[in-house]
Amino acid sequence: MPKRSAYFNQVRLQHPYVLAVDAGDMMGWQPDADRHRVLFDLIRHIGYNAVGIGDNEFVDGLRFLREMIRQHDVPVVSAGVMETAGRVPFGPAYRIVRIGTVRVGIIGIADPAAFALMKPDQRDHITIDLPGESLSLLLPEIRQKADLILVLSHGALSHNRSLARSFPDVDVIVGSYSSRPLFEPIVEGETLIVQSGNNGSHVGRLDLVVDDKNQITSYHGWLEPLLERSPDDPEVLSI
Repeated sequence: MPKRSAYFNQVRLQHPYVLAVDAGDMMGWQPDADRHRVLFDLIRHIGYNAVGIGDNEFVDGLRFLREMIRQHDVPVVSAGVMETAGRVPFGPAYRIVRIGTVRVGIIGIADPAAFALMKPDQRDHITIDLPGESLSLLLPEIRQKADLILVLSHGALSHNRSLARSFPDVDVIVGSYSSRPLFEPIVEGETLIVQSGNNGSHVGRLDLVVDDKNQITSYHGWLEPLLERSPDDPEVLSI
């Protein structure tokens, strides 16, 4: 996280219009509440615009996750991932974030298959709607409010490619769950798909150029490696 935060700071100094997102699985796969409390401090420090929910987020229990989201005001987006009792979501289904003059609609979804390895005592308390159903319901509404649509998808690459084919009005899909890094974006129909792999070894970056109608005219995407020699954010080191 210190190196990730330093990179974000550098990019923000160079560019006035930056959107920072994560599609889920920011937490480790083993329970460690003390470590994960610090992680949520770091998430707040970095200043994400939107964060999706993956299966790892439940490793310390549902109540812990809710408390961390509340305490740290985490900008969760979660369409379809909810507590079974009362179908209580963990955050709004989407957020509209204005970057300069561009309104970006950010939706968070998850493939139920990505939660298959969760412990039964955790999985039994979570309901996950099918992503296609969530997108079919939400996209007409969001398109009225946003110029670009970005989906944070916790699912396999094959799943995200299928979503792109089914919902061509989605501009960008940011994937998580899959350990495969995409060193440049995949174009599936009209949609760009990006994912940075696992273990936090890279930061995924996607630069978009839009015209006066807020249509994407060009793009450049790559993975920035976080190496041992990469600079650290001293403020994060002190947390």
